[in-house]
Amino acid sequence: MGSYTVAQQADAKKRLCSSYELAAYSEHVETNTPNNVALARLSATNDAVILETAATDPALDVQYRDAARALALAYQNLVAVSTGRGEGDPELEAAIADANAKDRVLIDLCGD
Repeated sequence: MGSYTVAQQADAKKRLCSSYELAAYSEHVETNTPNNVALARLSATNDAVILETAATDPALDVQYRDAARALALAYQNLVAVSTGRGEGDPELEAAIADANAKDRVLIDLCGD
């Protein structure tokens, strides 16, 4: 990682958090709409891409980068695990819990 000014780092954080908020909103809407499994999976896939892209900013603090990448990976895993599974499946429930835990990290990081 190169040397970045405080302003550059703050801008990188702001951009990541804005991207996260967009992804989180999308995920919330699509996963809380009844009979919307396909769109929820599509949303999670898109949200993973949004987070991965935002995490590439070289001025971004590693803590934010790692949290965004971890949530993106959790979303990708959730989409893969959810195929052919329904409510109550232990692997699906674990993938949901993991994504929710990773989401809480970004909530805490971007909440200030």
